[in-house]
Amino acid sequence: MFTCRNVLVDLVLQEIYRQIERSPLQDPDLAVSEVAAYALNRLPAMYATSCIGWARQRQRAIQDHKVQVESVVRSGLITVQRDTLRAVDPLPDRELEHPARSLRQLAELLRCPQMTWLDIPPAVAQSLVAASRVMAAPLSHPRALRGQPRSASRRYLPRVEQTEERTYQNFLANISFGFSNVLEKLVLSLVYHQIHKMDLNAISELDLTEITAYVLNRLPPMYATTQRGYSQLRKRARELHGRFILDTIAYAILLIMERPYRDRELISEYRLLDEQQQAITQLSWMLHRDDVTWRNVVVVVKEAIAAAEKGTLIWRSPAEYPL
Repeated sequence: MFTCRNVLVDLVLQEIYRQIERSPLQDPDLAVSEVAAYALNRLPAMYATSCIGWARQRQRAIQDHKVQVESVVRSGLITVQRDTLRAVDPLPDRELEHPARSLRQLAELLRCPQMTWLDIPPAVAQSLVAASRVMAAPLSHPRALRGQPRSASRRYLPRVEQTEERTYQNFLANISFGFSNVLEKLVLSLVYHQIHKMDLNAISELDLTEITAYVLNRLPPMYATTQRGYSQLRKRARELHGRFILDTIAYAILLIMERPYRDRELISEYRLLDEQQQAITQLSWMLHRDDVTWRNVVVVVKEAIAAAEKGTLIWRSPAEYPL
């Protein structure tokens, strides 16, 4: 579920770093994700799917829960530091999958931290050109390549306006951390299952994320940072909240069918996902592949660069992409 976000995640992360900066004696190896999960599990869920909803929820969170956020973060910092026997089995990658995570990995691979999805195709093209040159360089001068970046994208510096850059950085902020609310995928899967039991004409009128957010905001968060914790919380969620979740989904479907949300400005993730799809489509065309998705795009680009270095890649320039 990529377009329904808990506004308290950003506020909790900000508060964690604020308190760390004010306490120089903090453990340098502190597990920020564990502190965040500890705090979020003691705060209400405040999910939003639109710009208006996000702004309202954020304002409400600051007004009503600022003191509580400070308190639970302070407790979390103390608790996590004392827990020297904490588990070390991180959440599996499948539980942390997110288009923004793929974007961040691409930015690291192409050596441009401020990269957006629309910057990916030209940056990949520059990397392929650079890889081809590495392959074609004279073998009699091996030292000439030492210390040189294999990807020309190090020189690729996309121009990003300050406000747009902040949007992207906020979007990526919580993706780097290994915590996840087990209820998100559980509720979304149940919403999807319930909707697809209905009449097809009714399905087109419903927004899955709007229903999911409605349900999540009526459940206590269950954030996990380890595989074991995730499994335990998911089982507990089904046992404690299974019937409530199904009943609330049914009510939310009826409510939203009666009052559908139309002409609303969606939160930035939706717009970024549109750009992501544009970039994926263009990369598929460039590399003559029809299997590129946000889940495998990092592997695909790595394979393309490796093939370019060997001189076996056939590809097209994004400048030739048909508009």
